[in-house]
Amino acid sequence: MRYTKKHPLKEAELHLSFKPPTNPIKISSCTDAERAFRSIWDTPLLPIQEQFYVIYLNRASHVLCWRCLHTGTCTGATIDIKLLLATAYGCLAQSVLIAHNHPSGSLKPSKADLKLTNTIDLACHYNELMLLDHIILNQNSFMSFVDARLLSGYDK
Repeated sequence: MRYTKKHPLKEAELHLSFKPPTNPIKISSCTDAERAFRSIWDTPLLPIQEQFYVIYLNRASHVLCWRCLHTGTCTGATIDIKLLLATAYGCLAQSVLIAHNHPSGSLKPSKADLKLTNTIDLACHYNELMLLDHIILNQNSFMSFVDARLLSGYDK
């Protein structure tokens, strides 16, 4: 059966659009990742609200795109892993970097941070993606899960 403009399924069509950057940035360390996240972060919110960002990379560790997945409260942010993965598929990413901030200024990962990182790492693994690092930011510094040996990341 041919679809016509009046067919109900025509209205449910999904359109995917992605335009890769002309001068991609390469990220090969946690310091590179921290700089990249700070360049896109809504900086005035660092001491006010938790935010959760994702940077999507190709096999050569060049940035394809980024997305703020959630702006939360002063004590947390809810992450939809399906949205994280859907965006990775949309840009054909091979790996991801994730980051969130602690408005309190603490760089110590909470139990919820550790659990979320493990859940995302497992979801990435099952979907043939690599989670390269999880960065926690405050106004002046950062913490890398890879540097803290909480994630194997760049060595995978």
